[in-house]
Amino acid sequence: MVIRCYRLQTVVCSLWFAFVGGAAIWFFQFAIFYSLAEIRCNSTVLNFTFLGLSGVHFIALLVGLIFMALVLYATFVSYRYRHLSSQVARDVEERRIFMARASIYMNWLYLLAIIATIVPVFLLPPCY
Repeated sequence: MVIRCYRLQTVVCSLWFAFVGGAAIWFFQFAIFYSLAEIRCNSTVLNFTFLGLSGVHFIALLVGLIFMALVLYATFVSYRYRHLSSQVARDVEERRIFMARASIYMNWLYLLAIIATIVPVFLLPPCY
């Protein structure tokens, strides 16, 4: 019984990660990109070149790829839960299936938002 309760608690926590994770990840990625622009304009810390990219471009690409992977993981958790069967009451199960389906669409939307945030970093100068 304890193992079943622990498994159910883990499923609920992972479902909430899938539901809210994309928005939180996008928020942190957006905040980091904003900070990168401020650091680049007011400091010489990011004045280096790595693999043919300037420092701000390299860090933006690295952070963007990491956060895109995290959003894809949240989407994977949603897909996994949608196909998972449970021994819970029907109304609770319907709510969780709704959360899983909604989080799939929301995470794809946040993935597009992250990609849309990465593209201007390479097209626009950081300081104007």
